[in-house]
Amino acid sequence: MVGILGIIIAFATPLYVELPFDQWVDGGQSSQLLSGYNWLKHPTLAAIYWVVALPLGYALIAVYLISRGAARGVRINMTGILTVGVVLTAALVVVTLCAPAVFQRFVPWYLAGRGLLPLLIVSLALLVWAVMLRQLSVLAVGCAAVAASLVSILYNVANPLLAAGIQIPIEYRLMVNVALTAVVLLLGAAALAWKERG
Repeated sequence: MVGILGIIIAFATPLYVELPFDQWVDGGQSSQLLSGYNWLKHPTLAAIYWVVALPLGYALIAVYLISRGAARGVRINMTGILTVGVVLTAALVVVTLCAPAVFQRFVPWYLAGRGLLPLLIVSLALLVWAVMLRQLSVLAVGCAAVAASLVSILYNVANPLLAAGIQIPIEYRLMVNVALTAVVLLLGAAALAWKERG
């Protein structure tokens, strides 16, 4: 479950290549609220990715949890778990596409300005799922993912790397932010798999 979310975010990383500063454009289409306005090279592609990848990921997670439960002889009610992920994603998509003025009024710019809000949506869904499944280890990974998502959204994660002398071209620095949340989820998935086998 956690690994699937980590893979979805990892696959989104290459979509977050920024335009040079002198080519940034304020505003843009409402679909670009999902993906950093006109600051990315391909903002519409990034928005489409999230709209398609998240529901597919939730479907894969449902299949995984149902098959895992069947193998253990436990029936898992997927209605609530799927509803959380789909509702969070749908709310983000509907509000950004149908009511962008509402979205821009009530969601602070620093949370949505770079198009990284889907990272937080994925992490919050994981956190709620962990509570619903009553799994403390998944809850710990969910808390770490929410923290990583907030750091990715609010901070330039490439800055410490630059300070350490690692050169990252400016157009690829936002990719580091996306990668942080993906790495946290993938490491969390590895830790959960290790715990389950041990």
